[in-house]
Amino acid sequence: MKNAFYISGLACAALAGCSASYPSRSSDAAYLIGANGLEFASEAQSLEDIEGQVFSVTVARFVRDRETDESVIIVSNETVNLASGFTVRAADDITLTLDGEELTFVNGRATMASGQTIWAYLNYALDHSATGAFYSYQKYVPLFEGGAIDTEGYFAIGFQTDPDELVEFTGDLKYRGEYHGFGQLIDADGGLLIEELKTNGLISITVDFDHSSVSGVLNGVFDPEGDAQTYNMFFVDAPINGNSFAAAPDMDCQPGATCTSATSLGGSFYGPGGVEISGVIGFDETTEIEETLTRFVGAAGFSTTRNPPPPEEPGVD
Repeated sequence: MKNAFYISGLACAALAGCSASYPSRSSDAAYLIGANGLEFASEAQSLEDIEGQVFSVTVARFVRDRETDESVIIVSNETVNLASGFTVRAADDITLTLDGEELTFVNGRATMASGQTIWAYLNYALDHSATGAFYSYQKYVPLFEGGAIDTEGYFAIGFQTDPDELVEFTGDLKYRGEYHGFGQLIDADGGLLIEELKTNGLISITVDFDHSSVSGVLNGVFDPEGDAQTYNMFFVDAPINGNSFAAAPDMDCQPGATCTSATSLGGSFYGPGGVEISGVIGFDETTEIEETLTRFVGAAGFSTTRNPPPPEEPGVD
């Protein structure tokens, strides 16, 4: 199928001989997740304890302007307040700022100043951290006044790890988890090839505490029209800043293709002893094969746990 051919240019993990063709890129500092204003993580807390509190989040989202056919990734610092039950999927209500506008979601639905509808949901949750999300697509939106946009955004939530705990660690620790996201596939003229393209996968992170750096691999899948296409991405030696880091993942490029990556990722340690890492990804991947250029623009949220888990404290005989 035509769309599957476009995707295959971005997805070559299942093909022999795939290799990276990127120079080293600097990470985007905007993805560095700052202190969220909540107390640091402790054993006495559960994820549900963040509900009802106002705290800061780093939001990564793609935005497509339907009038101009322009698509961009936007990263911004916002505030959120989660209703009771949000972290266990018993409710979809949140209050979220976005571009200076406060959006109040009732039954998971809010109306922007433009009149456009936007929905919120819990993307993925672990014991100590999670990722929230929101979306709006023209195909779901009734007639309204104002410029139509498509967007999907993600943010990490939870009690962050005290940075002083992290400096006590030595050697390498490994984390494993998942990421989930959506985006759009665009042609060379900015036209839509696929309006809503799901991407998800497994993420593996290695933290080198001796050198205060983080490396990782994303093993993902695009799923256009039920025809799954796999891909790999990687980043190396992203520096830890306090309890967070920003990285610039690159995608394995199919032999014979020209690839350009502007994808960025940001993560933070959550839970007591840094037991989890959660964060956001802004996908921006361009591939040219046989003079056919395609671009995937999207976003995702990820959460990982230490693997193997930290040992339990020894009991007293």
